[in-house]
Amino acid sequence: MIAVVAVLLILGALAVPSLRGMRGNGYQKAATDVVRARVADAHSLAMCDCIPYRLAVHQDGIRIRYAPDGVDFADLPSTDVPGPGSKVVECKLEKATVALVQYDANSPTPTADSAGWMTVATFQPDGTSLEDKALLEVHENGFPPIRICLRGVTGGSSILPPSTQGGSNP
Repeated sequence: MIAVVAVLLILGALAVPSLRGMRGNGYQKAATDVVRARVADAHSLAMCDCIPYRLAVHQDGIRIRYAPDGVDFADLPSTDVPGPGSKVVECKLEKATVALVQYDANSPTPTADSAGWMTVATFQPDGTSLEDKALLEVHENGFPPIRICLRGVTGGSSILPPSTQGGSNP
């Protein structure tokens, strides 16, 4: 009986790394979905409420927040789950990080405000964004980043195809 238990333990130890490998970059993909959903939420709230909404990532890389744009952006009480009536949402990412990166050599270097928030987009009631464009990278250890491009004219986001994942910007 001890031999059977020992064989089962050895087989289990061999199977665990394979099962972890099957998960792949699931946390990174989930974080990408969260980021794109928060973009859509902030964009639609700006148009529905007829006031600008700011979407920002924290310099710690694990938090993303949207709220009405103003000097009290970082101080407004928030919820972590968007829903009906949620005007301020701050989400924490699991086992993945997001970074606002310089779009190209002509765009300004992203900087954080005094509370550590870096503005990704400030959506206007007409559906546009004050920022011309933004580039976000979602990271998970052991995987190349997933890049999300936001366009100011449309206020929409898109995931860049793998051919542009390595460094060239559209």
